[in-house]
Amino acid sequence: MKKIISILLAAGMVFALVACSSNEESTETTPQTTATPTAAELQAASESDAAALAEASQASSTDADAAEDVSEETAETAEESAYEVALECIGLTVEELYAAIGEPTETQYAASCLQENAEDGMLFYDGFYIWSLRTEDSEIVYQVYLND
Repeated sequence: MKKIISILLAAGMVFALVACSSNEESTETTPQTTATPTAAELQAASESDAAALAEASQASSTDADAAEDVSEETAETAEESAYEVALECIGLTVEELYAAIGEPTETQYAASCLQENAEDGMLFYDGFYIWSLRTEDSEIVYQVYLND
């Protein structure tokens, strides 16, 4: 039920964004970074997962499947932790968000439906995306949504 509601809300926001956008639309794409997260929660999660991965890598070749499972769990935990940190960044500046979870894989901007002389932004990460409001002075994290 939550997925259906989130899909409907996301679709509604996309339609609202398209309806309010002007002919000028800018798209910026940044390369995906693989730098280690800087937030304390992400570091704690990655340290505990790194220890589990180190133990798995010391196992014999018959335990290779176990090591793959651990690395998949590490990726899922980091993704979930980044989403949780992003939720805590609602209302903060995008610079503070970047400091906490890193740069997005892609960004898109269009004229804002919320405020004159501003742009609505979509910042794409693995597993979720963020809506932002960019003005001349700053860019604020507006909402965080999970991908399906």
